[in-house]
Amino acid sequence: NTPLTLGGHRPLQPSSHAAEEVPSQYLCPISMELMVDPVLTSTGQCYERDNIQKWFAINAVDPLTGTRLHSKMLVPNHPLRQLIEAWKANRRADETGETRGDEGVAEEREKRGAMRAWRK
Repeated sequence: NTPLTLGGHRPLQPSSHAAEEVPSQYLCPISMELMVDPVLTSTGQCYERDNIQKWFAINAVDPLTGTRLHSKMLVPNHPLRQLIEAWKANRRADETGETRGDEGVAEEREKRGAMRAWRK
């Protein structure tokens, strides 16, 4: 997948998130970056707000479908934003070894640290 160009401008560079790590539906189709503020266009396509606003500044068509847009109104995609936030939280939990809702993990880690200090 090559990022779309903004009217002949240099394509936006993908972030440090490797595409295979991030679910594809969480990536903006313009930049191929993880979306932070996903919005819907009048065609029902979803993009990162900043990227589609830049696109609309120089184009009057939907970047994915090529459909001429009669409205450049953007609607926040709250359900997708919540899914992305949950995915990021789960990913952070996986990296630290903790899971959401498992209050005992941090407590157990603290106890182990105290035991190590006591043994010294």
